[in-house]
Amino acid sequence: MANFTVLRMALMPPLVLLSSLPVVLLLLSLDSEPSLAPMPAITPSEFSQLEEILLENAPASTSRASQRSITLDTEELNLLLRYSAQLLTASHPWAARMELSNEQLHVNANIGLIDFPSRFFLNIESTLGLDQGRLRLQQLTLGKLSVPAGLLDPFLDLVVTNLVVANPARTVLAELTDQVSNLQLSPAAVSFDIQWQPELIAGLSNQIWQLFASDDDRRRIAYYHTQISNIVAAVPNDIRAVPLHTLLIPLFSAVREESAVSRNPVAENRAAFQALSIYLNGEDIASTTGIKNAEELANPRPVEVRLQQREDLAQHVASIAAISSSAGAELAQLLSTTKEAYDARYRTGFSFSDLTANSVGVALAEFATKSDASALEFQRRVIALSDDAEYMPVVGSNRDGITEAAFSVQYRDRSSTEFAQRLREIQTMIAERPFFANQ
Repeated sequence: MANFTVLRMALMPPLVLLSSLPVVLLLLSLDSEPSLAPMPAITPSEFSQLEEILLENAPASTSRASQRSITLDTEELNLLLRYSAQLLTASHPWAARMELSNEQLHVNANIGLIDFPSRFFLNIESTLGLDQGRLRLQQLTLGKLSVPAGLLDPFLDLVVTNLVVANPARTVLAELTDQVSNLQLSPAAVSFDIQWQPELIAGLSNQIWQLFASDDDRRRIAYYHTQISNIVAAVPNDIRAVPLHTLLIPLFSAVREESAVSRNPVAENRAAFQALSIYLNGEDIASTTGIKNAEELANPRPVEVRLQQREDLAQHVASIAAISSSAGAELAQLLSTTKEAYDARYRTGFSFSDLTANSVGVALAEFATKSDASALEFQRRVIALSDDAEYMPVVGSNRDGITEAAFSVQYRDRSSTEFAQRLREIQTMIAERPFFANQ
């Protein structure tokens, strides 16, 4: 017994040290002050600059493979980083800044953590360098804790693996990085070549909202996918097309019933938009959501769904509503205007009709997800619809197919006063629709 007591006393110090090690490491990694000041909000001129970055580096065709050489200077890199922070900042605000040197990328960041008892920050300093044409983590400091070199690669692999497991849609982004080659880092800019593949572009556009979707969202999407299958199955076979509101009314009737059970009308509305977008755009439910056993879900009969006699307008409304309700109105608007600018340069021309439909999608999503009370009122108004004109302005008089040159003559660019005035006119037309009155 005496020997056991002696042994216990001898082991006590190392056991205490081992048990307290996680706490010590945590304290070393946390700071009471952030290493960087909060990043300023994106200004309208910077928003236009973001659009131009996307437009200049997009492939000229989405239907055939092509290679693009992309160069981004430090200002552009940090603008993209600030915009990402603006999109993703939620309960844990964060800030970051990149700097370039010869064959190295330096990233400083901080993440605000919960109050305990006052707010703590995880300050991060990292250096990435080129290794056989790929970026490799070379140095990482968390607060006062420097991560040993031998743990850098396992640490990064663990982070990336957990991101993919948490959201299968991130595998599309991983596939995108596999198409990058000839990566170069200099003090002035980062440059690389990217091989655009049609299936990769489709995957990116179809799965943007998935980056923000939870497992609960996916289960709800599967349910509303089934509801849409039942709705279109009831459409007589001799009817070729139906107006959008004939689909919205029964869909959101089901949404209202589910909201009464889940007590989360915002999430139910969001999932309904996503399921609707998947159906109207003819996407595969399994590949676009990553839902397990999705092959067991009903396969909806294709029915042409129109808005003002145009199938594409219904698709625009649903797609942007899905993105806006999941990722926010700012990203949806950025994608909307950039897509029209892309069409002006490479395809059928800038379309104010499409832009109006996109803006309606944003307005619907904001109404449907602003709060629980707003979400419930949105459901009530959708179920009471008698015509799509109650929420969608008539766009027949809008000029479509405007080339980039013609657009420049009339509006100069997308940051001009003239273009801003045209957007305000569209917003006014939408706000005057009965559906959006007295929200």
